[in-house]
Amino acid sequence: MKFYLSKSSMICAIGDDNDTIMQNLAQENSGIKSYDNIMLAKIDELKNDEIFKNLKPEFKTRTNQILYLALKNLDDQIKFNIQKYGKENIAVIIGTTNTGVDENFKDLKAQSDFLQKGEQKELFMARNSISNPANFVRELYGLSSLAYSVSTACTSGIKTIIEGMYLIKNGICKAVICGGTDGLNSLCIAGFKSLDILSDEKINPFSLNRKGTNLGEGACVFVLSTDKSGESVEILAAKTNNDAFHITKPSQTCDLQKILAKEVLKQANLSGVDYVNLHGTGTVSNDTMESLLIKEFFKNTPVSSTKSLMGHTLGAAGAIELGICAELILASRQGKKVPLPVHSFDKNCEFEAINFVKKGDKAVVKTALSSSFAFGGDNAMMILGECDD
Repeated sequence: MKFYLSKSSMICAIGDDNDTIMQNLAQENSGIKSYDNIMLAKIDELKNDEIFKNLKPEFKTRTNQILYLALKNLDDQIKFNIQKYGKENIAVIIGTTNTGVDENFKDLKAQSDFLQKGEQKELFMARNSISNPANFVRELYGLSSLAYSVSTACTSGIKTIIEGMYLIKNGICKAVICGGTDGLNSLCIAGFKSLDILSDEKINPFSLNRKGTNLGEGACVFVLSTDKSGESVEILAAKTNNDAFHITKPSQTCDLQKILAKEVLKQANLSGVDYVNLHGTGTVSNDTMESLLIKEFFKNTPVSSTKSLMGHTLGAAGAIELGICAELILASRQGKKVPLPVHSFDKNCEFEAINFVKKGDKAVVKTALSSSFAFGGDNAMMILGECDD
């Protein structure tokens, strides 16, 4: 069974549509700025659409606002699939880590007795539920199939698509609205700060001068199905594994990550790909591990970490980075060379023999791999490719 992803819809700190995001990635335009002495990739002008006035209170969160802006640009594709398959045959799977954490925190600070009333306790629980964004999408479109979320930290975005493939393969639904969304919030920022991995400068992945990561926010959504369209890409391979090495950092031996790379290349029947979107968080642990992976499997392949310009968008990262890969493939049709996402850092690289994308680099991208590595030793990779004729 072959699976196809519709053209994605992305939003993040460097753009609220795909074209703007891709242009800024090619031109090395960063969305990372200082907010109260913390470097963040924040969506500054987040529009609160009229639709939010009539939503249930539990859905009025920053995470869902960001998700809705991505959904608006995919609205025609979603409605086409609803008309084709029926509302009972469209599932929703959304990757996230934050849901309504900040909204609950604000209410708790403002009202010391917030959880004393039954309806407020229900609001707190519903807003804090990890399935909140998926339920929001189901209600928004009046769907009646499954809706749930994946929350495996940074691998969430890729794993929603893999989950969707399982659902379709087993006849549970015929199409899936999938992807990821996360909004910045104080709890998440404090958590990363406690790990001492937040940088007070712009993220500098794979550099000797790196200081850590910068958090960001955003969303990306696709429609997954077995139907090929004019603006779809094929999933050539998708795999996950977990080495359970450590709760917050990857194994420095890179053993299971190497196994994963071998498996996805074998599944796609490829010896290599045209572009790799790295996880590239700018932490010592990630860079050391991922450099081993690159040098063994992708030594001459153009690679970049788009987090260097848009920050680490957590539960949305895997989906956004797949969206970037898909855009490169779609733009490369008819053999056209396209500008690649620049790997933005100070060029003082700690690692040799890595082909980081420089400003002005172009390539024909028929196949692209995106890698995601998460807390708890969770690993995920996906290869997208041009649809066959």
